[in-house]
Amino acid sequence: MPDSTPNNDLTPEDEHARVVITTRSLKYLLVVDDEAVNRKLLRAMLMADGYVVHDASNGEQALEFIAQERVDAVLLDLMMPGMTGFEVLKHLKSDSAHRGIPVIIVSSLRDRTDRMRALECGADEFLARPIDRLELRIRLRNLLRLKAAQESLASRNRKLHRLLEELQSEIQEHKETQIRLRDAARCLDASNEELKSFTSVISHDLKSPMRGVRNLASWLEEDLGGTIPDQSSAHLRQLGELVSRMESMCDGLLDYARAGKHRVAAERVETAELFHEVAQLACLPEGFSITVESAVPAVSTARAPLKEVLLNLAANAVKHHDQPSGKISLGCVDAGVFVRFTVGDDGPGIPPALQDRIFDLFYSNGPGQGTGMGLSYTQKMIRGVGGVVEVQSDGQRGTRFSFTWPKVWPALHGQSDQALFDNLKDRYLP
Repeated sequence: MPDSTPNNDLTPEDEHARVVITTRSLKYLLVVDDEAVNRKLLRAMLMADGYVVHDASNGEQALEFIAQERVDAVLLDLMMPGMTGFEVLKHLKSDSAHRGIPVIIVSSLRDRTDRMRALECGADEFLARPIDRLELRIRLRNLLRLKAAQESLASRNRKLHRLLEELQSEIQEHKETQIRLRDAARCLDASNEELKSFTSVISHDLKSPMRGVRNLASWLEEDLGGTIPDQSSAHLRQLGELVSRMESMCDGLLDYARAGKHRVAAERVETAELFHEVAQLACLPEGFSITVESAVPAVSTARAPLKEVLLNLAANAVKHHDQPSGKISLGCVDAGVFVRFTVGDDGPGIPPALQDRIFDLFYSNGPGQGTGMGLSYTQKMIRGVGGVVEVQSDGQRGTRFSFTWPKVWPALHGQSDQALFDNLKDRYLP
């Protein structure tokens, strides 16, 4: 069996060199020779240079050892009984797990034919006896460096292959995401067409009969004049109010369906001026006032949609106020790529249990509180530009709505399919 027992014949200088070299990465060598004296001589030379040396007396032992232990290089004799060095070379180089181990032939054969035959079998170097120690050291060092470089390159290639596989997987996921987005876009287009048909039904098939009902109620009251009982007259007026409420709901549905559908050009908007416009256009009842808490420099956005959102929230504050007078506050602060707008009031507040429901379509606090469309419509407009709307209230007194609005108008409408896909990808994909 291979023997790795330290050689006691080493000089003190060689022993010192061997001890010093152990501080570096060790290399494991296998000397294969049927002559014990040759093995002993090579071990002495190699251990003096700091290598861990094992040896084998024949080819069978050598292959068995290589299959079980780490070997960084082999020093191989050619002429051995049983399996020759040529046969060991062929077995070693035909094994994919070990063909990268460098092999140095150390032989007494000097014929050029033998040397060429050994190189053809896969030998990396050929040294003839007697061995020049310096030449052996240099050739072995170079072979080990080359082997280390090849292993490093193979390791990098494996990492690169893994990265390539990961990249291909990500590309495939990206393609699948594109397909899903396109499918979603087609479904959205289909839904929009259905919504368009629905709004057309509301606009023509529902509003016209409702106007007819209101007109008939009005004519009936006029025809009967003073002969109609008071209770019947009240019922007719109630009928007209209900029809008006239904018409308002239809108008709200139409507005909701059209929210964000119109292409609007961006312009420079000074927020302080915008707040002043909102205060002028709000048509506040007597006793109500609007104050501006804060403003930011100009933003590039579509003035009309932003102004409509602010007006809707201000009107909502007035409509749900429980006092004959009240205060409404407007403000905005910088929020990175967005501006955060706020609309506050000193009204009755919104109970925390209801704050998640106020944006639901048709949600209303009770009779006489509107159609339940206003906040749904407002939320849809804000979401249409990538913003988020939130409400804060302790449920006792006062409510503050806040929403984000992009500093740069996204102008989604009218984009090409690719531009629309890129916008959706940037907004919704990680």
